[in-house]
Amino acid sequence: MELTIQQVDRLLREVSQKSGYKLEYASFEYIAEAIGQGMTKKYLYENLYLRVRDAKVKSAKIRLQENRLNVIAAYLGYNNIRDFREGKRGEDPVLSGLLGNYYCYVRRNSKDTVVFRSPVRISKSRGEYVFELRGPRWTYRGVVMSSDGSVFVLMRSESGKQIHHVYRIGKAQHPKVLQGIFSGVSTTFEPIGGRVVLAAVDQPFEKLENKELTPDDLKKDKTLGARLARYFGKYEENNLRINPPMGFNEGDL
Repeated sequence: MELTIQQVDRLLREVSQKSGYKLEYASFEYIAEAIGQGMTKKYLYENLYLRVRDAKVKSAKIRLQENRLNVIAAYLGYNNIRDFREGKRGEDPVLSGLLGNYYCYVRRNSKDTVVFRSPVRISKSRGEYVFELRGPRWTYRGVVMSSDGSVFVLMRSESGKQIHHVYRIGKAQHPKVLQGIFSGVSTTFEPIGGRVVLAAVDQPFEKLENKELTPDDLKKDKTLGARLARYFGKYEENNLRINPPMGFNEGDL
């Protein structure tokens, strides 16, 4: 079958995002292993990547083996390559069970215990599962992916700032609480990371509110609050940050 260079490029980028590997020569062996089903590094690199990289016209079409493309499309959650081409992603039972509204909790990166609570909505749009986190100033959005019992989402705001979340889900259906790890940058653009909790709520997304919560504030919630206060209680168990870089050499460590 024929695909445009642009379609093949989109296919490779989705594979890179789901596998977690960059599109570079050394990574294609690991990408092929992640896809499985007889996929090879040679096919991905030579038949797809190089032809995209060296193409002069993005609208040009190339002929490819449909059965191999179907394997890649299935890895991405599509029924086949034709559904990929038309943007018709198959139902993902893990992600479809996450549709709804949540509160997201993270501990402030400081010794004082303050927990940020942010509204989250997971919805489906044009065949993709979309994670939307509303912060005090910016709203972050990203496509949700599932792989190896975990859920991944890389969110971006209109300001260009990015946040990455990874949640452990296993085979749970419609989980009420998910534990994960976040990474991003602080308001002063320092790399930070730590624990994150996603808790399902019944309220409409528009009525959910951003809040900064102390342990005493959290404990007012008789269902989840006391557990959250205990979970986020210790800085060392929740937050990560780097040493301030000075010379960007071994002396910084």
